[in-house]
Amino acid sequence: MSFSDLLYPDNPKRREKVIQLQQEIYSLMSNNFRATNLLINTINHHLHLDFPIISIQEKGTVQENCNILINSMRNIQKEVEKIDKKLKEKLEPEAYKKLHDLNLPHEQKKALLRLTAPIIGSISTVAGIVLITLIVKGVILTGMVVAIGTVATCGIAGLALAVVFIGVDLIASAIMGAVERDKLEHEISEYEKALDTFRPASLKYQNDIFYAIIKIENINNDVKHLQF
Repeated sequence: MSFSDLLYPDNPKRREKVIQLQQEIYSLMSNNFRATNLLINTINHHLHLDFPIISIQEKGTVQENCNILINSMRNIQKEVEKIDKKLKEKLEPEAYKKLHDLNLPHEQKKALLRLTAPIIGSISTVAGIVLITLIVKGVILTGMVVAIGTVATCGIAGLALAVVFIGVDLIASAIMGAVERDKLEHEISEYEKALDTFRPASLKYQNDIFYAIIKIENINNDVKHLQF
């Protein structure tokens, strides 16, 4: 134990706390990237689009990685909303309403494909219709865009994700005693404030995507035997 740790015995615990919070941010961010890529693969498959897979930038800042996620989500929203707008313009109001009714029987949704095919040829499955509805209604993406935007502008936004592994050692070697205590307490406060928003939003986002993918796959299995 260093001399400063003898004078400030809680500093080692504070360092461990900072590491723990940093690692939680990294883990949540990594899982958000993974969930987004699962969604991208599902969208590309069912809507015949070509969204690129995104990669976490470990040497980038928290803000830079948040921006990658936000841009990907907004691109998805923008493209799906364009498809939905076209459907709304071309379909009769009642048919459009049925299109977005998640409780409509699969047989009726499959029949709607005959109406959507001449408008948007890429929508060839009931799963594709449901996927559009989940995105347009904000079930999957909307809340997460807001939450990530908050994290991208908070006190930890400028820190690199790599700080998760090296930051505390640098703090310990460069700043001693009371100054280190104040620095660590400030970082703990900033991370905890960010996580108050980022943690629940991330877990909900990941669960929403897994729910959507499972729902889509179940629909695929259910409609295989249906005929027009």
